[in-house]
Amino acid sequence: MTIKICASTPYEVIIEKGALDKTEELLKGYGSKVLVVSDSNVMPIYGSKFNNAYKLTIKAGEKHKNLKTIELILKTLQNEGFTRSDTVVGLGGGVVGDMAAFAASIYMRGIRYVACPTSLLAMIDSSVGGKTGVDFLGSKNMVGSFYQPSCVVCDTECLKTLPEREIKNGMGEAVKYAVLTGDEEMLSDCLSADKVEGFVAKCVTAKKEIVEADEKDKGVRALLNLGHTFGHAIEKLSRFKISHGVAVAMGIRVATKVAVGAKVATKENAEKIEGLLDRYFMPKAIEYKKEDFIDAIWLDKKRTADGVNLVLPEKLGVCKIVNMTKQEVLKLL
Repeated sequence: MTIKICASTPYEVIIEKGALDKTEELLKGYGSKVLVVSDSNVMPIYGSKFNNAYKLTIKAGEKHKNLKTIELILKTLQNEGFTRSDTVVGLGGGVVGDMAAFAASIYMRGIRYVACPTSLLAMIDSSVGGKTGVDFLGSKNMVGSFYQPSCVVCDTECLKTLPEREIKNGMGEAVKYAVLTGDEEMLSDCLSADKVEGFVAKCVTAKKEIVEADEKDKGVRALLNLGHTFGHAIEKLSRFKISHGVAVAMGIRVATKVAVGAKVATKENAEKIEGLLDRYFMPKAIEYKKEDFIDAIWLDKKRTADGVNLVLPEKLGVCKIVNMTKQEVLKLL
């Protein structure tokens, strides 16, 4: 199936079993040169799908999501003589996609980018919407750009090769969509092999509707940050031993607790959200010193001169953006 994203640069999200087998043919219309950027985990598995492309294998993991890796990608593009008419492909999970897209957005002020997500998290979330970036001085995604892909190719066959921890990682973001939309049943389709394409499509559609309304994250798109401000702090304090999606789910728990304390949510509604997280075996928030946690939260790029913008769930299907000071958040943690 194909979903069209009507952003400033419209593009299609192709969701199909075996889609990677057709990608090289699709790329023939995208310039004479293609650079496939992937990591040391994914390139050995799927790199052979791109016989006529230049290939760059980067080190896997969040700790390598930095400007040093971006410089490596840019040097490769320049050394191989890539021009604005050529294409960068990001083949892998969210980390690879964020970096490949960012490099494409700044090389010669922008060359074509095609996303080929291979993880559940990347398929349902990070590959769609045009956010790119790297971590900087301890802050998650602090340096980046808005840059829409020319196409997104989701081959759901890739999900069969994922370890259980990566499925759980993706489910953390999926739970976010369920809380935002109020559609609890959408999650059950992920567990069924014959319904997984529909599941990915539901998540992409949920994000599409928000991105089309607010592409540059100035208003309603901030709702997609549900769980992220607290989640990024959890990632940092765990030294990235806790994966992004799981940290987001844990962040939703913290946001729910804060929502009750701020009288945004009732205890009854909060229990329903907690129950949803429990149903998909999302861990409880890890205990950190409140002072360390609040300091990590204040590294978030969503902070303002007055405080930080938090997405707090009122109930399943309804969330609010609330600006809170450091002292207010500390009191409710």
